[in-house]
Amino acid sequence: MRIIRFAIIVSFFLLVAAAAEQSVSAQSCDTPDDKAIVTEIYAKLSNDKVLAKQIPQINVTSYLGAVKIIGWADNQSDYAKVQSIAAEVDCVRLVNVNKFWEVPPPADSPLRSANGCASGTKPCGDICIPSGDTCSIKN
Repeated sequence: MRIIRFAIIVSFFLLVAAAAEQSVSAQSCDTPDDKAIVTEIYAKLSNDKVLAKQIPQINVTSYLGAVKIIGWADNQSDYAKVQSIAAEVDCVRLVNVNKFWEVPPPADSPLRSANGCASGTKPCGDICIPSGDTCSIKN
């Protein structure tokens, strides 16, 4: 009887340990949840009074934790803040800002969707993004 009770107790602890290991691995960044990353970045931008107004000009996408930001900020300080917010989100591996500008483009710029987007690009909020990219801006 003792052996059976001992076996049941050991089995219980092994099951608990296995369940704990699965929940830890589900929270790991081995396979980042790109949709959750983008959602969290936009939530943080929305919670900032200054940056919330700029969301229509900031498109954020993520692929395997690599975040790409396209568009522009109103000034260098806001630019740095957007970069910082993106970099601080869990499971973000890198932040690509190659097409994210520190200041707004001129009013007649082809980067602005109000002027019509160039071939190979499409409108996304106030900006033009590459045709193959996802528009994450919620209008």
